[in-house]
Amino acid sequence: MLITILASSSMLSRPFFQPTTIWTLSAQDGHSHDNMSQDKVGSLLFRTIAAQVFKSGRLATLQREDVNEIKVLTKGTAVASILENVQGLFGDQLEISIIGNSALNSQLVDLANKITKKQEDEKKFKYIAGKFYD
Repeated sequence: MLITILASSSMLSRPFFQPTTIWTLSAQDGHSHDNMSQDKVGSLLFRTIAAQVFKSGRLATLQREDVNEIKVLTKGTAVASILENVQGLFGDQLEISIIGNSALNSQLVDLANKITKKQEDEKKFKYIAGKFYD
């Protein structure tokens, strides 16, 4: 019952309390690309892919330039390494298929495993609990 009340309350309708996914993480908190966490940088690739699939369906492609622009934001981390691997999938092509691309899928699985939002979720939980139990 409490969860139902909390979920429908005006307090939880603010963007800070909305669920975060690998597709929406990059847009959270309104940070500029200059100071994004590596999780958020990785999320940019998922967001780019989701937009392409939504737009083109089974014919969706990932552009080399899009990956290059995201890769510039990495800082020598595991996310950077995965994005380098994605860059390598292009060979001499300017775009690659998204749907049915097992090599891309493998890199995306690795990237999803690196993107964590546990700390953000814990902050939100503590804030909510503090509001109701102080």
